[in-house]
Amino acid sequence: MLSRKREEFSNIIEKLDEKRILSIIEPRRVGKSTLIYQTINYLLENKKVESKRIVFFSGDDTSLFFDESDKLSDVLDIYFKEILSESMSNLGSKVYVFIDEKHFIKNWQNFLKTYFDIKYDIKFIVTGSSFVYLYKNASESLIGRIENIYVLPLTFNQFLNFHQTYIYIIKKIFEYLNLI
Repeated sequence: MLSRKREEFSNIIEKLDEKRILSIIEPRRVGKSTLIYQTINYLLENKKVESKRIVFFSGDDTSLFFDESDKLSDVLDIYFKEILSESMSNLGSKVYVFIDEKHFIKNWQNFLKTYFDIKYDIKFIVTGSSFVYLYKNASESLIGRIENIYVLPLTFNQFLNFHQTYIYIIKKIFEYLNLI
């Protein structure tokens, strides 16, 4: 099936092998979740990454972070011990950690700085919807460690490209239905 991807998807894919933390920043409802799912799908299908080497969670998940004593390190420690059965310091191959809405996690920037500086074979891809929340107290601690990809609403030309794809798909569906 014909599909279109945002230009930012290519930027994300190009940066997956880089060491720096990748941060996807956007206004709400622009397509960040779709980009995350497309990136995970790319890792599974194109890079043949084992599914257990990809972890995805949201910082606003109250089952993970229901009080201020819950930390990002707790979630990752459980993942590495219970799911991966490997030590962070001795990984067999790279692990991809997707954290959506990171700004809801208390001191997220300090935890990521620590993991980055220790040089674990972990690629962090983090997202957030508000620039104000994202860089409150984070700009200094992550300088040189994080790279931002900004996702903005579609331009008119991008909208037309997506629209043409959907019109094509709808025509194909009607052609199929007429055959029945």
